[in-house]
Amino acid sequence: MFSLNFVAFNKNFYDAQFKANDTAEILQSYGISAADLKSARDAVIDYLSGKSDTLEISFFTAAELQHMADVKAVFGTVRILGLVLMLSGAGILAFLLILSKGRLWRSAALGGGIFLGLIALVGLMLALNFDFAFTAFHHLVFPQGNWQFDGGSLMLVMFPESFFTSAAFIIAGIGAVFAVILSVASLTIAQRKHY
Repeated sequence: MFSLNFVAFNKNFYDAQFKANDTAEILQSYGISAADLKSARDAVIDYLSGKSDTLEISFFTAAELQHMADVKAVFGTVRILGLVLMLSGAGILAFLLILSKGRLWRSAALGGGIFLGLIALVGLMLALNFDFAFTAFHHLVFPQGNWQFDGGSLMLVMFPESFFTSAAFIIAGIGAVFAVILSVASLTIAQRKHY
């Protein structure tokens, strides 16, 4: 959840992607200023984070705004599910550690290693064929099919595929760092406690 929030609600991430993809320059050729782009960035962040109930971006079409409404619904579901899983996992881990009198630290380290392996596998799949993964994800999450737009879509100018490629690798990277920290901390505790 932290890694998703770090990307989705981070103005610096958006700005770095806009710079890398020459977004402001491309949008200027459509008569959209850099200030309009920043306003659109802020509107998207506020909308997806739940700070705003409406998304008003003058250069998005009705179909693009509908897709963003579907994206907001997915974000809401993911955030709730993530919170439930995080709290459940923490509660189960605490309960098991109390029952085992701390002997589960090696298992926690193994769990971190398995999580790291899964992240590496997903990262490899993304690196080998991001287009396939991106398309499969959209077919799964947006089965109504309103996620495909023509080449003139200004939403696609604002959020090109490279935006999502960078986001995916940052999310995976943060998850990998978390897995390493979990494994190292758990092994350190297990060795110090002689479990």
